[in-house]
Amino acid sequence: MLHVCIRLITLIVAVVVAPVAPVGQEIVPGLGAGRTVAPGVVHFTVTDTALLDPPAPISVQLLRLDLAQVELTTDLALGDRQGRATVLSAARRRQAIAAVNAGFFALHNGDPIGPLRIDGELVSDGTQGRGAAALVPGARRGKAAWLFDRASVAIAAMLEGGGSIPIDGVDTTRALGALMLYTPRYGPHSDTAPTGIEWVLEPPAGGSGYLVKERRSNVGKTPIPRRGLVLSYGGLTPPAPLDELDAGDRLTLRETWKPASGRAAERWRTAADVVSGAGLLRRANADVRSWDSEHLASGFLGRHPRTMFGIDRAGFAWLVTVDGRQPDTSAGMTLVELQRLAKRIGLTDALNLDGGGSTTMVIAGNVVNQPSDPTGARTVSDVLLVIPRRATPPGGAGR
Repeated sequence: MLHVCIRLITLIVAVVVAPVAPVGQEIVPGLGAGRTVAPGVVHFTVTDTALLDPPAPISVQLLRLDLAQVELTTDLALGDRQGRATVLSAARRRQAIAAVNAGFFALHNGDPIGPLRIDGELVSDGTQGRGAAALVPGARRGKAAWLFDRASVAIAAMLEGGGSIPIDGVDTTRALGALMLYTPRYGPHSDTAPTGIEWVLEPPAGGSGYLVKERRSNVGKTPIPRRGLVLSYGGLTPPAPLDELDAGDRLTLRETWKPASGRAAERWRTAADVVSGAGLLRRANADVRSWDSEHLASGFLGRHPRTMFGIDRAGFAWLVTVDGRQPDTSAGMTLVELQRLAKRIGLTDALNLDGGGSTTMVIAGNVVNQPSDPTGARTVSDVLLVIPRRATPPGGAGR
């Protein structure tokens, strides 16, 4: 009887001292209590100095996303055109639950650096083979599937009459002797000088590919059709077979993806969204051992503000911002420290996104971290948005 009483008392004490999350909060080991900000979205704040080696002040914001309840999607910061805007303005425009900055970009014009696909449309190419993540189709209903790898993509125009020619860039400034492709998200026109040849492409009434509606020489600034594209060559003597491409001809565009692992190239080609970073941290539940192949500058590996995206063992997506360059409140993280954080969260796959002054997290219309620029949150080129999951038609597959 005495033995039974002791066990009962022990059980009661264990129940009393076990951590109990307040209403609207959830406790995750290693992170503490998180606050539910929307169905499927839980926000955590961590200030554990032991995350750094040697220890230093740190401030980390984390969002855990249930992809059965919310969508995680890419977008340009300005939405319908290339340029720069704050993460806050992008989140408000899309009425997003939350958002973070995404890929790297050219400061002068907001041109994304690395592959970027939005709603199935490739709006930026990339051949550097740096870390990237792709949202692939064919996932079970209500479960999005993200692939992580180092990936590059090349594009070629395949002419119906025979022959092909590589495309040197997507939605970027045209160079002499280069062939560029411009999508409607670049802007209202190609923004080119009258020193080249441009072809207006539109989907044909029947069949696949594109129909050349017009060939324009010595004009520039060709309007981009809302449902079409513009090919633009820098110069007046394009190489064969491009020199004979004229109105009425047909062509198709071929993307060739090269994941560094050599796996799932076709799934990358058909991805709904692709976001790029620099510094693949974890893949297939293992730490990445070297970043030499991504050709990162040595200073990039040190402590800086960081933005990270990853997926854990249970299939939850995580968005993380680490404040930095603020010695009294947050020192930032090295790539190795960020990698350790990814492992502590339980991420099987993780990618370092753009950081520094770009690092910004928005929740419910407010910036919740402390961007490092003295002027506040920096304008960026593209974002990751958390939005309520769209209703799926009966029998349809969730995104």
